[in-house]
This record gives sequence, structure tokens and C-alpha cells, in this order.
Amino acid sequence: MHHWRFREVDVPLSMEAARHIWGRAWRIDTHVCEKLGTRRATVVLCGEGPDATSCTPVGWCSMRWRLPSDQQVVIDHLAWDSERGVAEEDAWRALVALVGEPITARARRAA
Repeated sequence: MHHWRFREVDVPLSMEAARHIWGRAWRIDTHVCEKLGTRRATVVLCGEGPDATSCTPVGWCSMRWRLPSDQQVVIDHLAWDSERGVAEEDAWRALVALVGEPITARARRAA
């Protein structure tokens, strides 16, 4: 069983960068809220690189954007499995590997 610690973050990405993540991620869960006009995606972060043939989950991130024309995606949560010895830095490293380039983040709070 996973025990996810998480941090609210503010990581702006272009829609192109977000699509790059979705194309390389192992698992993605999406949700559309027609009432608010928003979409949310949650992506599993793996300890292995994006081109690996297996995935050891070390965390997840969720991102949100507005429909239909928003070209800016915001990663708003980053989580890591603290009970299995995963550190927040491991989750950031896995996220950067998915993005394929350095990212700028503003952490808001840990839980």
C-alpha cells in the first residue's frame, strides 16, 4: 500500500509540454468538469526513465487546464510515497525526466 505525501505546487507548462508528458507516462487518469469548464489529468511518476520497460511508482502529479482553448497547463499537486522511502526530490526528478527539460516550480505547502 502506498502512503502518499503531497505538496501543492504551481508549475506552469505549455500544452505542448503537457502532451509530451502524457505521451511518455505509464498511466494517466483524466477528468472533465463540464460545469466548470476544466480538465484534470493525474500521471504516475516512475523511478525508471520514461523509456524503461517497467515502472516502479515513486509518485504522481496532477495538472489542470480550462477547456477548450487554454494553452497553459498547471501542475498543481506533486506526491511521493514516503512509506517506501521515496523523497520529494525523487518525485521531482521523475517529473523532470517526463518533461524532458528543467522546470520551474513554486511549492505552496506540504501535507
